[in-house]
Amino acid sequence: MARASRLWDAATGALLYTLAGYSGVTSVAFSGDGARIASSFVDWTVRLWDAATGVLLHTLVGHGSEVSSVALSGDGARIASGSYDLHLTAVGCGHMGAVAHPGRA
Repeated sequence: MARASRLWDAATGALLYTLAGYSGVTSVAFSGDGARIASSFVDWTVRLWDAATGVLLHTLVGHGSEVSSVALSGDGARIASGSYDLHLTAVGCGHMGAVAHPGRA
């Protein structure tokens, strides 16, 4: 489990910036267009960052346990996150909603 996420230039190996100030990073993903970075955390949140600047855009809440994984749709319009609370959550258009929960109708 990481204490920070770092963005590196793949061509030069230079560190571009550190997404710091948050411990317990469990997963990181880029949007298909490379404009956004999503990261999941042990504090039950997902954070969305501007990939060009490293500026935090949104902190998404709604899970009831550590968020273990995060993925963005190819167009960057949706974020999916998985948690140890057994929820898969989809985010888009400014809202969160649980879309699947094993063992429940």
